[in-house]
Amino acid sequence: MKQTIHLLLQRIQKHTKTDMRYLAHGGFWLATWYIIQIASGTIATIVLANLLTKEDMGVYQFVLTVAGILSTFTLSGIGVAMTRGVAKGNDGLLRGAVRIKLKWSLAITLSAGIIALYYFYMDNSMLGLSFLIVGAFSPFIESFKMYENFLNGKEAFKEGVTLGAWRKPLPLIATIITALIYPEPLALVAAYFVSNALSFFLVYRSV
Repeated sequence: MKQTIHLLLQRIQKHTKTDMRYLAHGGFWLATWYIIQIASGTIATIVLANLLTKEDMGVYQFVLTVAGILSTFTLSGIGVAMTRGVAKGNDGLLRGAVRIKLKWSLAITLSAGIIALYYFYMDNSMLGLSFLIVGAFSPFIESFKMYENFLNGKEAFKEGVTLGAWRKPLPLIATIITALIYPEPLALVAAYFVSNALSFFLVYRSV
């Protein structure tokens, strides 16, 4: 059966001019990672929806949504460039790329700081502090997650999913424990960003 699939992929490859074995192998692990992400997100949503009020849940989701928008204020193309470079054998690009992205991610800190000042001015210290947290930790999250681009360049899809499956539950557990002990939006924002920054750093160091 395995030999038959191999021969089939070779025939398709002749017509499509695409490495079908690479595509099939990578697609399986990408699909696995997608399932892990969906499962984690679903669990977090269900648990928080049962532990928080609608207002607090809305505030928490609002901060994460704005943080996602702010994450675009960085050097996004460097990840693709590093993946291509690593694929060509330049394995030493990761540390330098992370340092460069950290510098460019200061735009996130500045933008989050401006938003925080606005909410402090509006006498909403909870949101003000929340966006200070976003500005402090988002640059590290965006930079350390570049290990994913490195592993993609190495075609190490299995390792990427394995490390991600180890890292992903840490923020989930931290957020749920915080919700059980102190179900307030500011505490949840702190737990989410601190645990993500720490877990991404640990995986980055491992890679």
